[in-house]
Order: sequence, then C-alpha cells, then structure tokens
Amino acid sequence: MKLHGKSITGFIALALVIAFQNCSPSGTPDSKSQTEQTLASLRQSGGGGGYDGKIYLNYDLDKECSNGSLVRTAFQLRDGKMFQVRDACVDTQPTEVNAAEFALEAHNPGFGTFANKLFQLDEGTQTYAKVFCRGQQEASRQKATNKVDVWIDQESQGKLFGKIVIGRYNDNGELTDSFTGQGAEVSQSSKNGKSYFAAPEVEGRRLQLVVDPITMKGRFISVGSMNALHRTFSQPVRPGVQPSTPDFGNDPEVIGEMEAVRVTEMDCFMHGGSISD
Repeated sequence: MKLHGKSITGFIALALVIAFQNCSPSGTPDSKSQTEQTLASLRQSGGGGGYDGKIYLNYDLDKECSNGSLVRTAFQLRDGKMFQVRDACVDTQPTEVNAAEFALEAHNPGFGTFANKLFQLDEGTQTYAKVFCRGQQEASRQKATNKVDVWIDQESQGKLFGKIVIGRYNDNGELTDSFTGQGAEVSQSSKNGKSYFAAPEVEGRRLQLVVDPITMKGRFISVGSMNALHRTFSQPVRPGVQPSTPDFGNDPEVIGEMEAVRVTEMDCFMHGGSISD
C-alpha cells in the first residue's frame, strides 16, 4: 500500500528534532544504552492513531554495531510520511524519504520493505524475522486477490517458527478480509543451494517455504488445512489509508481452518545477515 500523507506540521517536525537532541553527532557510533534511550524516546513521541509514530527497524543478525546494538537502520512513520532516523548503526537527525518506496501493506503492517531490505515494527521483543516472503494468488472469490505473507521468526533461544498472513483485496485494491494462520515450529535445511523451512507433517498437514538466497525468490505450499483467525472489515481499507486504524472492522473470530495455500513465486527480504542454517 502506498502511503500518501498530509503535509507534516511544524509541531511534529519540532517534536522529531527534540526527540533527537541527545543523539550523538552524525557519523559517530553511539552507545548501546543511548540507542535504546533514543528508541524509547521515539516510542513515546509516537502517540498517533493506528501506526502513526511507530518505528520500523532493520537489524544485522550476524554482526553487531560497534556499540553492541543489532539495529542498523530505523525509520519512523509520521503523519503519513516516512523519516529515516538511524543509518549504518548511527542515530541521525530525521530525514524524510519517499514514503511510496517504503512498502507497507494494510493486511500486515508489522513489516515493511525499503531498498530490498526488511524492516520490522519495533515491538520491544527479542524475536526477529529470519526471512520474509510476499506473493499473491487469485482468490476463489471472483475479482479478488490474495496477498500472502510468509515469514520465519527466530526466537532468542534459536527456535524457528513459520507464520502466515493472507489479505484479500477486491478489484479496487481495497482490503476486505484477512486471515492469520496458526504458527508452527519449523526446521531448516539446505539443498541445491536453496534454504528449506518445513514443519513436520501432522495429520496430513504440511508447510514448506523454499528460498533461493541468490535471487531472493521463494515459493510456499501448505497441504491440508490449518487453524486461523479471520477478520472481516466493516469498511474496506482503501489504498492510501494508514493501516490498522482502530474503527476498521471487528474483533478477529476463530474459524475452523484455512484452506490450502500455494504460491509459486514470492519476493523475499531479510535483515542483514545470512540465511544459512
């Protein structure tokens, strides 16, 4: 979904500057504690509705910054505009980037992509997406398209979990339904230069994500059904509207199962680091 924001007000611009008054000068590595303080300050300044004010982080999961932080790059969403607030391990004064180039989708706004890198919503957890893939398929419903997101979460203890979210969009590009599949622990293996993430087959159900680390293309298949949460939006979420606005839709309801999903071509993205097991 392309973000088209209103003109940012002088107050918001001033608030962003104040949030960074205690940052180290550009080009100077900051301390890990200062990085955490800066992120905390940004979280407090992000008091807008929906996802306004939220921070998106790109990590390097193989190599820490010189101060011990894993956060290499950070962006903050403000009044529909996107600002870069950290670059190459250094906190910077907020710099606006083309929001249309920072790809966010209404069905899964916890992830964004920019310059072929993965950015993850800052939720203060120790869970990182090892790889994130997005593709689409024609929905069974006429004139609808399913956008399918599959990613592998890597928890602090090293366990891997496969997760899936599907957004159903009508012919006008409006989000009408979303489905969140129950996550499953997966194992990783390599074959013919590709990375395979698979959940053990249980009662005829099987999940598998295959990623080519050279082309960063992937394919996904789920055989059988899986438990899922379903949300129907009372008003379709229109293109250009900030995602997750509170008065859209209803509380998610548990549905018995999600039908089998197959996506033969997906674009995949990572934080910094290697996909190898």
